[in-house]
Amino acid sequence: MELLSITGDFSGPNHHIAGFVVYKLSERDGNWNEVKSLGDQLVVFLGVKSICLRARDVPECQANSIYYTGRQRGFSTWRIEASNWCVSIISSF
Repeated sequence: MELLSITGDFSGPNHHIAGFVVYKLSERDGNWNEVKSLGDQLVVFLGVKSICLRARDVPECQANSIYYTGRQRGFSTWRIEASNWCVSIISSF
């Protein structure tokens, strides 16, 4: 089992999300190391809770991505690809 810590980067315009930084706890030395890829996993934020899933178990979602909702210009669902922090709006209402 892996333990991840994910922090938001709110340096975008009007303090909107610009990306995330992902860290994984090293079992060997107890240090948090930055992760550049989630591999075949994805993370979904639901309010203050989150869950990490394998992409093959959720065919509607893409691997190596972080999904979250927010109130930026209405209520939107966003996807951020972990490899390049490219932000995409999935739905907005």
